[in-house]
Amino acid sequence: MSTKFNLKITSKEASWGIFIMIDADSIITDLPYSLDTIRISDEVYLHIDTNINLYEHELKLFVKAIMDNLNHILVYNRQGHRLIIKINNVIFPITDYQSEGFYYAMEGWLGLNFGFESKPVIYSFDKLQNKFIFEIPE
Repeated sequence: MSTKFNLKITSKEASWGIFIMIDADSIITDLPYSLDTIRISDEVYLHIDTNINLYEHELKLFVKAIMDNLNHILVYNRQGHRLIIKINNVIFPITDYQSEGFYYAMEGWLGLNFGFESKPVIYSFDKLQNKFIFEIPE
């Protein structure tokens, strides 16, 4: 059964906000992973449905969020089986969008799905640039 997570970011200084919805599954399997699956670690893999078109820098934000929370995921997957995070859908309005939000949306989904409290979204709004400034861990 898939899990959906909604990230909503607003600011009193902004006339717009960011909304990203991730619909994904976590699948525990012993089957070999497919070629279109990204290896995160020996036990954790990422698969993005073919109907989702992401730029490379957007995909890297998904991978980074998973890497940054790998210890939480491995606690969930104690049996040492292969765990595939399968992204079924990502919805976001293209007009009110910043790719940095993908990091926090993925982290929120991971927390919801694997039962840990995700870190708070750290951001500010720059009125001159009319954009949100995110603090993504290095």
